[in-house]
Amino acid sequence: MRWIGFVLLLCAPAMAAVTGTVVNGTTGQPQAGATVGLYSLGQDGLDLVEQSKSDAQGRFTINQEVQGPHMIRATLDAVTYNLMLPPGSPATNLTLEVYNSSKQPGAAKVGKHMILFQPGGGQMVVNETYLCSNDGKTTWNDPDHGTVRFYLPAGAGGKVTADATPPGGLAIGAPVDKTSKPDVYAVDYPVKPGE
Repeated sequence: MRWIGFVLLLCAPAMAAVTGTVVNGTTGQPQAGATVGLYSLGQDGLDLVEQSKSDAQGRFTINQEVQGPHMIRATLDAVTYNLMLPPGSPATNLTLEVYNSSKQPGAAKVGKHMILFQPGGGQMVVNETYLCSNDGKTTWNDPDHGTVRFYLPAGAGGKVTADATPPGGLAIGAPVDKTSKPDVYAVDYPVKPGE
């Protein structure tokens, strides 16, 4: 009877897992309590597969097998940090870096500000670009006041959109909110270290 149990044990499939450590780049220490999610990438965007919390040593385990493109996303101080997992890449012993956040810019700054005017069809389209950098070790995140503010003429009728593009990433829509000042709007998008 022992022999049959041994054979059945050998035939059981091994459960794959995504494992790693969340490290706080501000402190240089493992980050406990970060929410870590595994997302599959499909034609309709991101789908949450499973999530867990990092333990006291910053370690996390997600008991899922990774097939196809996936992304690991950790959240700390309401800011998300991503790590892409292309097909065939290792899914164990990963390191995901996160940072403490501050409403103060710290080392984050606007390095360039460009304006492009595009007249046509009796209208004027204005594209404004801000290039931000952050050489520090803290994420600049001020959802109450925004990280970038700009003036929108009343003639625009409040029609405004904003995209944010991280280094090496794709442009994604960023929330734009009207401030208490007339015709001044704010973009709520965190500026992470290295961006």
